[in-house]
Order: sequence, then C-alpha cells, then structure tokens
Amino acid sequence: MASMLSFLNRADGSARFSQGETQVMVGVYGPAPCPINMEQYNRATLSVVWKPKSGAATIQDAEREHCLQTTLEPFILLHLHPRSLITVIVQVLNDAGSVMSTAVNAACLALMDCGIHMKALPLSITCAVLPTADSESLLLSLDPTTAEEKQASSVCTTVFSVSRASPKAPTPSKPQLTTWLQDKGAIDDDTLFAVLDMCTTACPILESFLRSYVAKQEILLSPNYELVAALDRVVSPIQIQQQQQQLMGEWPLGGQLLTVFLFHKRLPRVLRYCVSCEVQSASRPSELFTSTTTTSSLLSSFLQAEGGNCLQYLVDPFIEKVESLSFPSLSIEEVIGLVDGLTSSILNFPLDGFPATIRKLANLFQAVAESQRLEMTPIQICGSFFFMRFLCPAFIFPELYGLSSAEVDSPIYILATNLFKAFQWLFTSNEEPEEALAPLCHALYHRLPEINAFLARFTENLPVEDIFECLPCPKESAVNAALIEISKVVCTYQDQLTEFFTAQNGSSWISQLKIVASEAESLFPMVGAGKGVSEYEVTEDDVKKEIHSILSMYTRSYETKFHQLNEQCKQMSEEIHRAAKIYDEQKKTLKSHENENSQILSKLTTSQQAHAALSEELRLLDEQYQLEKQKRCEAETLLEQLAQVYRDRDSTTVPSWCEELLRVIGECANETPTPKKKS
Repeated sequence: MASMLSFLNRADGSARFSQGETQVMVGVYGPAPCPINMEQYNRATLSVVWKPKSGAATIQDAEREHCLQTTLEPFILLHLHPRSLITVIVQVLNDAGSVMSTAVNAACLALMDCGIHMKALPLSITCAVLPTADSESLLLSLDPTTAEEKQASSVCTTVFSVSRASPKAPTPSKPQLTTWLQDKGAIDDDTLFAVLDMCTTACPILESFLRSYVAKQEILLSPNYELVAALDRVVSPIQIQQQQQQLMGEWPLGGQLLTVFLFHKRLPRVLRYCVSCEVQSASRPSELFTSTTTTSSLLSSFLQAEGGNCLQYLVDPFIEKVESLSFPSLSIEEVIGLVDGLTSSILNFPLDGFPATIRKLANLFQAVAESQRLEMTPIQICGSFFFMRFLCPAFIFPELYGLSSAEVDSPIYILATNLFKAFQWLFTSNEEPEEALAPLCHALYHRLPEINAFLARFTENLPVEDIFECLPCPKESAVNAALIEISKVVCTYQDQLTEFFTAQNGSSWISQLKIVASEAESLFPMVGAGKGVSEYEVTEDDVKKEIHSILSMYTRSYETKFHQLNEQCKQMSEEIHRAAKIYDEQKKTLKSHENENSQILSKLTTSQQAHAALSEELRLLDEQYQLEKQKRCEAETLLEQLAQVYRDRDSTTVPSWCEELLRVIGECANETPTPKKKS
C-alpha cells in the first residue's frame, strides 16, 4: 500500500491511494455553493463522480458511483454545511482488482485532507472466495487482483467504521461493519462469516497504515507549529553562534519553510504565528525587529518574495547613486541630502505600489502588539516594521532581494547600517542618539510628521477578505527541494531537538520527529522523485484528466446557472412588458395634460392682451385728466388776476361776468366757489 496527499493544487483536498497495482486518485471540492435544484435546507449535498481509466463511463461505473455515495454519506457530518455542495471526483488510474475498496480508502484520505468533519473513518477491504479442490475448505484472498476476481466464486467488498480514542473512550473501539457489497456470485452464511472475520482482522492493519502516514506528514506541516517553534528555539541560536551575522543574514531555512507552508495552504496561519513570536520576543521596544530567528527568517523570506518589485524601484536608484560617489569623502550635509531624497521618494511612492499582503502584515503587527501591551503606539510599530524589517534589510543585503549587489564594508552597506540605527532610534528609543548618528537622526526627526502621516495611510483601506489566501502556489519541484533541506536540518540537529523536547515533556512528539528524520526521503513520495521519475509522480495524462474532470464539474454547474438565468430573463421580460404598458398609459395622460395646458396658455395670452389694452386706455384717460387739471389751474390763476385788478381799482363790487365765470369754474370742479369781497 502507498498513498500521497495534497498533490492537486486546485482541489480543496486530494489523495492518491494504491493497493498492489490498483491506483485511484480522488479530489474533493467544497463545501461550495449548491445549485438550487440540488440544494437541501438542513444539510449539505454530496455528489460523487466516478471516472474510469479510459473511455466513457459505463453502467457499472454509474453503479459504483451510487454505491460510493451511499457509503460515504453516513460518515460525513453533512448537517454542518447546509445549502452547500461537496463534490468527490474519483479517477481510476489503474484497475488491477479491488478498485472499489481502493476508491473508498482514497476518498477517506481526501476528505481528511480537505478537513471535512466525519463521524468516523470509512475503511474498505475486498475479499474473494477462490475455488479449491476440496469443497469443504475455503481459500480466501484479501485485495484480490483482476485475475483472482475472475476465478473467484464470490467477491465481497466490506466497509468498516473506525473511530479514534477519546477521553470518554481511552481505547479505540473495534471496527464496526457498516456496508458490504456483493460484487460477484452468491455466498452462504458460513462463508460470509468467515469473510467478515478475515476483513475485521485486517482492518486494524489498514487503519494503522493510514493513521501513521497522515501523522508523519503532519509533523513537518503541523498546524500547531511545533517544528517552527523547535527550529526557532534550538537551530536559530546555534546558527547565530556559528555564523555571527548582524541584523539579518541569509537564512535559507526560512525560504524553505515558506515554500512548504505556501504549497500546503497553511502560510496565513504560520505568518500570524510568526508575527506573535516576533512581538513576544521583544521585552522592550528597542528589541523589536532586531532578532534573527527562524520565525524572523520566514517573515523576511516572505517580504523578499512579495516586495521585490517596489523595493527595486525604491532601492536600486539609491544604491547606484551611493556607489557612484566617493562615500568616505562626503560631508554630513551631502549624506543627509541623500537620505532626505530617499525619504521623499518613499513618502511620494503610491500606496497601491506596495503589496497588500505587506500592508496587512503591518496591520497584524499593530494588533498583536496592542494585545501584548507593548509600550509603543501603532504608528511606531508600523514604522519599525516598514523601515527596520522591510526596507533597511534590502539596503544591507540587496543580493537577497535580487537587487544591485554590495559587498560588506562597501559605502551602501555602511550607510544602510547607519540608516537602520537611525530609524531604530526614531521609532523605539527615547534617549539621545550616538554622536556619530546625531545629525542623521535629527534630520529624520524633522520629517517625522510627514513619515507618521504616510504610515497612518499605509495600514488603511485594506481589503476585508484574507488576502494571504490569494498567494501563488509554488511548483512541486521547489517543494521537493524544500522538504529535503528541512529533513536534513532535522537530521543534523536531532540531538539538540531531542534534548529540547525532553525538557519540554515532548517525548512523544520527538519520537515521531525521529521517524521523520530517519525516513526523510521515503516519507513523501514527491521527495523521492528527486532521484528519478517516481511511480507517484503526476504525469501529463493525470493533469489532463484532472482538468477534464474540473471542466465537467464546472460545465454542469454553469448549465444549471444558465437555466436559472434564463428563467430570470423571462421574468424580467414580463416585468418590462408590464412597465411598457404603464409607460404608454402615462404618456397618453401626459399628452392630454399638455393639450389642457396649451388651452390655458392661449386664454392667458388673450387676457394679457386685454389687460394691455385697458392699461393703454387708462393711460390716455390719465393724460386727459392731467391736461384738464392744468387748464383749471390756469383759469383759477387768471380769475385771481382779474379779481386782483378790480381790487386795485377800489371797486367794491365784482362785475356780473366775473361771478358768472366763477360759477362755471366751480361747476367744472364740482364746487361753487364764493369770491371774497373786499373789506
């Protein structure tokens, strides 16, 4: 028997299992959104697709598909994922007998790799009853080949339920028979009991193999990060003592761990663990981002891989400019000018140019430091991470980032080291800087408000979803090499690791670690591919079949979605038709309102014209009135003059014609004036 997990990149879980020459590959997808016609409101829907080695599926393949689905459904806790779809795709690579039991075992491993919750493990064993010369004796064969199945009088496939030990039940329970399939022929009761006894006896052997394989794989990929913690506390101090490197050196182990965790989709959790270790290792702010450990090496490898493009834009011009100058003869003003120009280019660099994953890491550091109550503000933590862990190491070791190379004691190396110390003082120290660094520190301090504003924007407006999940998956060849190097490190430091875990009461774990170290090349079949083409190596045909199965699955999903969209389009067409009718009615109503408005407007125009004519007539009457009023005033003036003439002649009486004139004037004025007589 042989097996391999997590070798399909697009599947949520995958496994390849072989019994003898029979090989089956299984990919599990989901839980995923379920089509409406398959949706169940209180549980998930399990879909099984059986694909033969070649050609189209036959009736026998459809029967196996149904049997596998009914076999797996009782084991999976489907109620945990209501209204979702779990798809299990079985691809037969080679059928040399016992293909049904091989498929069940491969599906069990793939479901475990996918993280689907199960009540127990479904383990399957096939048994054949072979004919003998003596009719009273039985010849039973476990996992029969194709030739043995043809010769057998009866073939049975059994499925057992195997549960793990728990606090309530310290010892594992015996395998319980849940399903048995009569693949061929008839069988009597005595023969059936003999077959079941033999399969029950063989089931613990199969369980032991599967559990030991999964346990060995999980040692190097443990979700509890035992390996990272062990390498961080044991291997890192030894390497520091041996290499005597400053600040950040070349730590290949970090890059290898990064490759392995990225390939197995566990990098997001490991990065969060590394962030926590980085903050916990600092007892005071000045120690933050200055240690060189396995966790810091893994973080640095991630920053190298993600931030290469923006660092190339920021760092390369500065390195070339410094290398072109005679650094020792530069004045402190010229050095400050160089650093000031570098600071301006960083602050003016668009935030979208920085990878979102690095900005998310800075945000994580802020959150973890706040939970650890480290005496630093979020701006200080973000600045320390950005300048001391991300930017300055690219100046000190540019060759690790694929930038312009610089030797130790070169101008850029010396300047970058001083720049690192200056930023460390700026964000983590409350004391006066060293005399040699004082001008550079004070120059950066004057630009601190601009730097703080940039850092405040650096961790804002990040995507809500987990952006670490979208990282590209490395190639299998890179994973093979990384696993071999990690196994070599484990073998090299076996004694130190044993001593460490013995002190930590981790004897059981270190015993498993020894197994991993002694079986480094046989543990992962992919690792063995380094010596040649392994029988477990994924071939081009396997990739084509996997692509074909994925396309078939998506085709069915898209057909369902197409029918749903077609129904929605019909409903929308009816709604548009009803809306068009309403629009026509409203348009007619609006037209009638427009006619009424035009009639009212014509009446209003006629009224305005009549009003204008009356206004003109009133104006003429007013002018006539003013003219008559003027004539009256002139007549009164003349009368007064005549009266004055008679007064001047000392006449005691007024002539009759004068009185008549006064009477006429009074009638014109609607009054009868009485002239005054001379006293």
